[in-house]
Amino acid sequence: MILDHLLVFVSFIFGILLISCRAEKGNINADLPQNKIEVRDAWARPAKLGMTGGAYLTIANGMENTDTLVSVTTNAALITEIHQSYEKDGVSGMRPVGELPIEARSITELKPGGYHIMMMQLSRDLTTGDSISLRLLFSQYGSVKLNVPVSGESQNHIN
Repeated sequence: MILDHLLVFVSFIFGILLISCRAEKGNINADLPQNKIEVRDAWARPAKLGMTGGAYLTIANGMENTDTLVSVTTNAALITEIHQSYEKDGVSGMRPVGELPIEARSITELKPGGYHIMMMQLSRDLTTGDSISLRLLFSQYGSVKLNVPVSGESQNHIN
């Protein structure tokens, strides 16, 4: 009798865990666009004319294949590169990475302290409330153009 109750209890707990796992996975898939690449939560830091600025965003790849972010361009800077922040032997730095693979059915964040878009020799001031235009070029998906607000933090919107 006790064994039967224990078996029912264990089955109940297992069922709840199984449902929870399915719900979590479903939420991840719900965040991915259907068969396209979507750029979300784009924002840029304020910076002065001639200086260096950073832009950050999230790339959701809902396609069945890995794609590659090949380049980023803007009319707000003379040079725009994809960079990665790193730390080695207690020293922090940044380096250009060239291209950035975006895995199939995944979400990749470009954020402070990680991968990001580095804009060098800004052609104008980037002030809070302003916006800049970015063009992201993917090897397979093609071009994505977006208007990026300048602020001190993520704007949580989809472009």
